Amino acid sequence: MNIGLYVRLADKNFNIWYITDKRWLVSSTLFLEESANKMSLKLYYDILSQPSRAVMLFLLGNKIPFERKEINLKYGDHQSEEFGRLNPFRKVPVIVDGNFPLTESVAILRYLCREKNVTDHWYPRDSKLQAKVDEYLEWQHLDTRLNCSTYFLNK
Repeated sequence: MNIGLYVRLADKNFNIWYITDKRWLVSSTLFLEESANKMSLKLYYDILSQPSRAVMLFLLGNKIPFERKEINLKYGDHQSEEFGRLNPFRKVPVIVDGNFPLTESVAILRYLCREKNVTDHWYPRDSKLQAKVDEYLEWQHLDTRLNCSTYFLNK
């Protein structure tokens, strides 16, 4: 059985397809050339993880080149010794930019806004506007994200 999810980003299409071997396959018109030799940014993710999807959609929407490193939580990929060296808490997402690893989706998003060439509306340079973005980012994990995830458990 194949299940598809269609997400619209700007004027691009982003498709996530569930395939029969219980693994996720991401297909997108936004795919950037993925050559490990050309990309220093790596994203370790599980597509079932909302924070992983947030980081991936941000990277794709802003056309930031990155290499995908799927960590399948269901199969325990995050328990490996290798992944534990990247994140001792063994959670996704994780990025490695060159030789700099970073965990936690909000920290990753802030870092990407500061280090990559993205438009100012994502994370404004003005400190008061930035504080309003920070206010939401700090709050969303315990309200928006929690309530949205439990919605599906109750249906």
